[in-house]
Amino acid sequence: MKVIKNLFALLICTIFVFSFCLSAFAATDTAKITVSSADAMPGDSITINVDISNNPGIMAMAFCITYDNDSLVYKNFSKGYLTSYTVKDHSDKGYVSFVNVENKDNSTDGTIISILFEVKEDAAPGKHTIALANSNIDRHGKKLHNSFSNSKQQFVVPIVTSGGVTVAETCENAGHDYTEWNVVYPATCTTTGLKNRLCERCSTFEEENIPASHDFEAEWTVDKAATPEEDGIMSRHCTKCDAVTDKITFSYEEISGDDDSSNEEESDNMPSDDDSSSEITSNESNLTGSDTSSITVDNTSSDTSNQAAPNKKPNINNIVGEKVPIEEAEKFEDYEQIIKPDTENSIPENNTSSDTTPNSSDVTTGVIQNNDTTTQNKEPSFLSTTGGIITTILGVILSVGIVVLGVLLILRNKKSN
Repeated sequence: MKVIKNLFALLICTIFVFSFCLSAFAATDTAKITVSSADAMPGDSITINVDISNNPGIMAMAFCITYDNDSLVYKNFSKGYLTSYTVKDHSDKGYVSFVNVENKDNSTDGTIISILFEVKEDAAPGKHTIALANSNIDRHGKKLHNSFSNSKQQFVVPIVTSGGVTVAETCENAGHDYTEWNVVYPATCTTTGLKNRLCERCSTFEEENIPASHDFEAEWTVDKAATPEEDGIMSRHCTKCDAVTDKITFSYEEISGDDDSSNEEESDNMPSDDDSSSEITSNESNLTGSDTSSITVDNTSSDTSNQAAPNKKPNINNIVGEKVPIEEAEKFEDYEQIIKPDTENSIPENNTSSDTTPNSSDVTTGVIQNNDTTTQNKEPSFLSTTGGIITTILGVILSVGIVVLGVLLILRNKKSN
């Protein structure tokens, strides 16, 4: 039994080695077809050869030569070593059909056919592949399993290496290839400059003006210090000349924190404790059935909405030549009104905020309305009362039904017993 197993293993190995050697020999004996390649410029005419080597002897051929009809135009063909040809161009589909039948097997190595193409003027740059495909290209595509046969009606399937046409880049199909800009003379704040460049492919010369422009600093500079009698001035200075922009006028009070006058005005407008208490008392006397706690809440919210905004005074040195960063310049009134872009015009008016937040003169009215709403919510409506009665009745009926059902089930169990 062991001997039989060894013989069987030896047989398998022999078959494997023989198959490998046979496939290697067949590979060296396989026909090879090579499609040539070429470089071209738009408008050039080039010839592409279809060559065969290691020819085992072929009697009949039928295949297609595919090409990019967007970039190439078929012009003509030249015969190779074969004697009988049928060639037809299908320019709309981008291939040339080729059929050949000899009277015997022909094992010559050489050029099967040469095709003359013209490269279109607007051909895209890059490689455009030229390859072989089945004669029935719509069905089999590039499969050449039935495209070559010998006199014994045996198919020969060659190894095909595709070629193509590589179209060079030109200014017409890829645009100009300019060098970097060369500044002839630079621009100043008031005069234009000049620059030029050259295309490295066609030597096209291009020239452009450099517009005049200032180079303003990002920071503001104090040009005039503010005093209690006169306003100060600051602006952004050009780094190349004496030009200035974004001029801001600021008062001494804006930077010194001297707001005594404004505080006095606010204190005059604000009611005293006695006035506010008397006003609340009068409001309470005018409200019938109102909730005092709701009045207190509304007055609190009104006071909160009328509180002064946090201090946003600019922190700058009031000295000529001092630099002011943008975050401090934004705090000045002139910046908000003159320099800052007016975005409010592009936003549609919305009265919701003004309607939602009442001003101080309407606080009393708002309180009355809120108290009325509170009173109405506390009073039971007819519908809510009726709904409660109906719910109670349904609950009683459901309870009675459950009790009756339980009694019936007990009686039925007694009868069955």
